[in-house]
Amino acid sequence: MKKFLIVLLMIVESCSLFLLYKSSTSKKEEDLPLENVVYNEKQTEFVYLLEQNYSKEDYVESLVNNWPDDSYKFNQQKSNCLDYNSTEINNALIYNEIDNIIILDTDIAQICYLYFNKK
Repeated sequence: MKKFLIVLLMIVESCSLFLLYKSSTSKKEEDLPLENVVYNEKQTEFVYLLEQNYSKEDYVESLVNNWPDDSYKFNQQKSNCLDYNSTEINNALIYNEIDNIIILDTDIAQICYLYFNKK
C-alpha cells in the first residue's frame, strides 16, 4: 500500500509539473516597453513620424515602432498626444535630452505622435 501511494504521488507530481510547464510556454508573448519612452500603465499607442527631407517637414510614419537611429533628433515642439476624444493634451510629453528619453506625463493619452527631424 505504501509503494502504491508513493507511485501515485510521483505520477500526480509529474502531471503537475508538465501542466505548469505547458501553461508557462503557451502564454502569449507580452509587449515589451518601448525603448526611450517612460510611460504609465495605460495602453497608449505611439506613432513615430520621421522627416524625409532635411528642413522640409515632410514626415512619414516609421515602419518600425521604435526610436530612430542617431541621424534623427526628437522634435519636441511638433510631438503631441491626443486623449480619447481626439483632443490634444497640453504638456503630455516631457523630453529629457540628457538621457534621450520621453516621459509620458498623463494617464489619459490614447495616442502620441512622436516627430523626428533629420540632423
